[in-house]
Amino acid sequence: MNPPSVSATAAILTGVSGPGSRWNHNIHYHPLILAAVPAGCESALDVGCGEGILARELRQSVPHVTAIDLDEPSLSLGREQDPDGAIDFLAGDFLTHPFTGSFDFIASVAAIHHMDMRRALERMRDLLRPGGTLVVIGLARAKYPADLPVEAAGAVLHRLHKARRGYWEHSAPILWPPPETFASARRLAAEVLPGMRYRRHLLWRYSIVWSKPRPDSAQCLPPRLGVLGQVPDHLNDLAAGVAVAAGDLEQRSCLRQYGAALGRACNGDAPAAAEFQEALVPENVQRSQHGVLVDLQHGGEVAGQR
Repeated sequence: MNPPSVSATAAILTGVSGPGSRWNHNIHYHPLILAAVPAGCESALDVGCGEGILARELRQSVPHVTAIDLDEPSLSLGREQDPDGAIDFLAGDFLTHPFTGSFDFIASVAAIHHMDMRRALERMRDLLRPGGTLVVIGLARAKYPADLPVEAAGAVLHRLHKARRGYWEHSAPILWPPPETFASARRLAAEVLPGMRYRRHLLWRYSIVWSKPRPDSAQCLPPRLGVLGQVPDHLNDLAAGVAVAAGDLEQRSCLRQYGAALGRACNGDAPAAAEFQEALVPENVQRSQHGVLVDLQHGGEVAGQR
């Protein structure tokens, strides 16, 4: 998945998602979601859509948008703002609703803490098509004193934005406190969505971004490596560079995933490191079939070609 564009990043930092638009902590991160929509996306699902602000934004670039929520008053407001019926608003429980198909893109903003998080992530994962993208903006409980610096910075940022733009109060039901802490939400997401990207944000939110692997991309990896997923961008880029150096462009995506798994291992994930070594190399340094050496003891550096 490509990183957010410069314009999207600027929108996230400034809290601007459109001229004359409403602003609150949830809307602030809509640009992050919109920047993650995959190219050629034909269908999107908004989980916990509320009044449908995000669904309407998605509909500007996605032909088929479905939005589901349990709160009928919010859905009624959403339908009123969609007079042409461009969005398929559904009243129901996301965990049990009988969807008729899968989706290229699934997003959820400030809704997953209203559900069992594990079940919700598993359902999103299962409804997502291979190659599709999932983005969750969630709320979690802070733990003190560890989270105090981030909380203090968030309070300052909130005051700045509120003074400049005001604060829109949504109509959807509020649940507080959230059942998960930021740390437990991250651990749980990593279990359900291997390779997901987690970020802690200043305005009391976190984001989870995950792309569902395609069957063909997993086939080029050893079976145990397929579950490790994608991690730090710089190591993905390193792996792509290794593929070029090896002179085999057809193996670029395969080596990219090798580098991603290695990056996870070198990021202090002990189980992943052990799994990587078991799946790939019996020793600390091993030549790949393309003659590229990877040194596990030195942060995944490419040791060279021989």
